[in-house]
Amino acid sequence: MKNRLIKVITNKDIENIQLNEEIISLALRLPCKCNLDCSYCYGKIERKGVLLSFNEIKNIILQAYELKARTIEIVGEGEPLLYSKFNDLIKYINQLDMISTLYTNCSLITPKLSEFLYNQNVIVIGKQNSLSPDIQNKICNLDGSYDKIIKGLGYLIDAGFTDMKPSRLGIHTVILKENINDIPKMWRQWRKKNIIPQVQALVYPSKYQSKRYLDFFKIHASSPKETRDLFKNLSMIDRNEFGIIWDPVTAYPIAPDSCRVVYGTLGITQEGNIQICSFTEKPLGNIRDTSLKRILQSDEVKRIRSKDNNFGYQKYGYGCRANAYNMTGDRYGPDPFYDEYLQE
Repeated sequence: MKNRLIKVITNKDIENIQLNEEIISLALRLPCKCNLDCSYCYGKIERKGVLLSFNEIKNIILQAYELKARTIEIVGEGEPLLYSKFNDLIKYINQLDMISTLYTNCSLITPKLSEFLYNQNVIVIGKQNSLSPDIQNKICNLDGSYDKIIKGLGYLIDAGFTDMKPSRLGIHTVILKENINDIPKMWRQWRKKNIIPQVQALVYPSKYQSKRYLDFFKIHASSPKETRDLFKNLSMIDRNEFGIIWDPVTAYPIAPDSCRVVYGTLGITQEGNIQICSFTEKPLGNIRDTSLKRILQSDEVKRIRSKDNNFGYQKYGYGCRANAYNMTGDRYGPDPFYDEYLQE
């Protein structure tokens, strides 16, 4: 079976898919719970509506395939490995010659599962929030989570996920006041092990989420200056120690590769709502009432994807669309957190 690795998405790729009303990837939030209770995770929102069936999910993936999507990103709702049809889903995606990118907390990874994921050409994005077991366990609200996560990552490494370039193993972490000092150390460890880092600023909670998340954000989220300084530090580590060059300004909100999902991706919730990204709650429609193709042809998506739409920024990136909408109610406007982030 051939290996299908991550391909770098270029500006030309984005221009082509916009011209042809296509997508590069689809972010799929499966109807499943989570075995952890991470303090920063917004996945515990009480959802209303009928959950997608497996056949409906397969139909959505087929629509994405017909729109030339390369990748299906499996991002939850909770822990995807708890989805009852997980193995069947991966096999179906693979049959279509598409790439599966699995976001998992890694605590349920076993040697057998690692072998299955490797043989199915899955790209795995695990998690690690701290080098400290106490801090990791506290963030996950579960004693022993640190050991389970590290063990799961080890199984993936043993299975060969880091034996090639580009690597098929990444680690995602969210910047919090509790772990911000650990992140440069973790970054170095990941790079040395050929693990792709993803370090993300905490997304501001939406109006659909409880006061708990807003209080958490105010207390635990890094400030724009702290985030900017961290990104600069990580960029210097990559440049000086690993010969990898990226812009710490345009990388926001996810170092090192930024986020361009609104230009080439759609997200699907477990009830079938279609979103411009996994973190925005205002739907563009529901897959039971419309198709992905019609959503791409809508005036709203055309405005979002327009090459003339810079979301208020002339020189840099476009900020985080989830932040922009959650903080202001305007998905087309500037991101207030990014505005502060840009200040020297």
